[in-house]
Amino acid sequence: MFPHGRLLLAALVFSASLGVLVAVAAFLLGFLEASGILGPRIDDSPLHAVSFLSFVVAPALAVLSLGISVPASYLVWKVRSVRFTLVAGVAAAGSYALVAPVFLPGSSLLATVTAGTILAVAATASAYLWALSFPRSNKSLERTREG
Repeated sequence: MFPHGRLLLAALVFSASLGVLVAVAAFLLGFLEASGILGPRIDDSPLHAVSFLSFVVAPALAVLSLGISVPASYLVWKVRSVRFTLVAGVAAAGSYALVAPVFLPGSSLLATVTAGTILAVAATASAYLWALSFPRSNKSLERTREG
């Protein structure tokens, strides 16, 4: 039997925390870019990058991840053998797969790896919060309901 409310809450926690952490990561990337650590920059590029990531990418990623995290929550609840490391690994790999095509054509390898790592850390932290908010199985309650 599915605890629908708790599974939906876990999916919402994942999506909201991913959106917030991506916005925080955008400010961190903007600071690194403004300081010149990631290489040469154009005049207002840090401001444009931070505003674009914070106000466009973070909310869009939160909404899109909600569409993925709801079915994933139900799947993990049904299978029950999925480990947190697998979920975190998929989130981190998805982060690099999302960043590489966007950054690589025009940015340095250091900037691409830095952005991918920051997004992977945000996705892994969101997956950890999702695992903490995921409902626990209550075997005695399930056995009582079954008869």
